[in-house]
Amino acid sequence: MSLPEGLLGAVDVVGWTCPALLEEYGRPRSLHTPQEQLSEAQRNDLSNHSWVPMEHYFVDDSRRGQGTHYQYQKGQLASMVLRAGRALAQLAQRKAASAPGLLPDLQAPSSLTAHVRQQQKDMWFLDAAAQTIKPGARVLVFGSTEPWFEAVALALNASSVVTVEYNKLTYVHDRIQTFTPSEFHASAVSSTRFDVIISASSFDHDGLGRYGDPLDGQADLRAMRLCRCLLRGGGTLLLSIPIGPDVVVYNLHRRYGRRRLPHMLAGWTPIFVTGWDEARLDADNNFRQSFEPVWALRKTRLTKPSGQPSAKSNPRVEL
Repeated sequence: MSLPEGLLGAVDVVGWTCPALLEEYGRPRSLHTPQEQLSEAQRNDLSNHSWVPMEHYFVDDSRRGQGTHYQYQKGQLASMVLRAGRALAQLAQRKAASAPGLLPDLQAPSSLTAHVRQQQKDMWFLDAAAQTIKPGARVLVFGSTEPWFEAVALALNASSVVTVEYNKLTYVHDRIQTFTPSEFHASAVSSTRFDVIISASSFDHDGLGRYGDPLDGQADLRAMRLCRCLLRGGGTLLLSIPIGPDVVVYNLHRRYGRRRLPHMLAGWTPIFVTGWDEARLDADNNFRQSFEPVWALRKTRLTKPSGQPSAKSNPRVEL
């Protein structure tokens, strides 16, 4: 794996106290219908005063502010765990039969314009999970509308899985607990220090309102800092976000490049990245196509904040 010089540990937005981060994340709020048009102040907040370019592709996944209740019963989850176990076993067999690091499914497509299929993204996640989730691990999942990540963790013999999602979840399994952000903040579980945290295609949506959440130009950065608070020393964050030239696509997602990606990764060091391709940072593809390698990250000391973005209203502390 080769990472561009200066990409990691370069800057931090600001230090936030862990209690303040958790309180802000768990503040009770009602879902609302996303607004299609932004004021100038809102555009400046989301783009850091045009430091990151903006595009427009509007989606309402809030169901007009009503939200969604995702339900998976005991039998469905049991079947999903079995399927995850088979997929993990097949991947292990294929890796054992292949030259180290040369299994095609674990590489980025050679063409920079090629669409990365969901099946290949799933393989990247399976490989990363198999390397990091150990028997007995306590796992936290941020963002979930289908318990596939949870099933993979259970197939790897995690002792427990906690899932936090804006929408209502019912996942019937004796080793899975589900919470909304406010429920999580109010529960004793929020004092747990987890062995593995999973955020796949989640933080890049935070603060854009697509799912009925409030607009917040730094919600993704705060989410990364909150992970530092909830992860035990030596634990691992599995992170998957869109990579490419920087852009905020309102309200679809963010894509992270040479400007904003260092802020997301500040205070983290990579153990490995599955599916990484440095050339993708500058490959100007359609912003609706998503290239999302899986980072396995371990927290390190935050560097001194410098440069954009800024957070004027938050106290600066070391986490």
